[in-house]
Amino acid sequence: MDVKVLFDKEYYFPGETINADVSMQGNVNSSVRKIQIKLFGRETVTFKYQSGEYQSTASEEVYFYSNKVVIQPVQDLVNYRGKISITTPIDVVESYQSDIAKVFHGIEIELDKKWKLDQRFSYPTIVKRTYNQEVKPIKKETKFVTFDLPQNIYSSGALIKYRYFMNLYEGFRGLRLELHQSTLGNAHGHAYRKSKRISTKIINQEINEPYLLPQGAKSIKGKNFQVSYFLRFIVDRAFKRDYRLDIPIVIEEKDEGFCPSCGAQITGDFYCIECGNKL
Repeated sequence: MDVKVLFDKEYYFPGETINADVSMQGNVNSSVRKIQIKLFGRETVTFKYQSGEYQSTASEEVYFYSNKVVIQPVQDLVNYRGKISITTPIDVVESYQSDIAKVFHGIEIELDKKWKLDQRFSYPTIVKRTYNQEVKPIKKETKFVTFDLPQNIYSSGALIKYRYFMNLYEGFRGLRLELHQSTLGNAHGHAYRKSKRISTKIINQEINEPYLLPQGAKSIKGKNFQVSYFLRFIVDRAFKRDYRLDIPIVIEEKDEGFCPSCGAQITGDFYCIECGNKL
C-alpha cells in the first residue's frame, strides 16, 4: 500500500492549526479490519526504578490533542484521499526526545488486524515553542564570591559573558565554570531524578574568555518531566572544601537569521552583537 502524508507547514507554534493531506492506495492483507488515521500530540515518559530487589519500568502517556479518521477497506483494497486537521492548545509542549521523555506531534496510521498485532506507521511534524519569558540579568553572591550574568536566557551554542569578584583572604588553586543538566520525571507516582555535568571550562583570570554553550542543549518543561540547566562557578581551594556557586539559566532553541534592525547575521544570542537590538 502506498501512503503519502503532506503537512501544510514545515513546523507549527502552540495555538496554530495543523493541516495534513493523506492519501492511501493499494492492497492490504485480508486480516485488516479497519485503518485509523490519527493526528495527535503525545508526551511519553518512561524510566526504570528500583522496587525492592527488582528493577521495574514506569511509563505514562499524556495526550495534548487528538483527531482521527477511520477507513474500511473494500475487498482488501484501499483508495483514500482526504484532509485531517486540528488546532493545538496554546500550552502544548514542543517536540522533544531524550532518554526518558518523548513528545511526538504528527500522524500515526494504524492497521487494525484480526487475531494479529496491529501495525503502526508514524509521520511526525514539529511543534516549536514561542519565547515569551522575560530576559533579565542575574547576580549571585555569597560572603566570598559574587557572580554576574547579563541575562538569564540563552540559546544553545551562544557565548556567555560573565563577571566575578572574590573576597578571599587565602590562596586558591584555580577557577572553573561547569554546565550541569538536571532531569526530573514522574510516571504513575514513581519519581526520576538525574543530574550530570555537561561541560567544564577552566577560567583564565587574565583573559576571562566567554563560556560557549554546547549545541543541542534545551530547557523544557512537560507535563510529567522537566529538563533544566545551571552554571556552577567553582573556586578550587586545593586541600580545602571548594567554594561553589550555582546559577540557574534557561537554554532555548533559536533559529538563525538576520537582525531586523541592522541586517547582521544572528549568531545564536538573544541580542544582536552588532547593534545590540533585542531579537
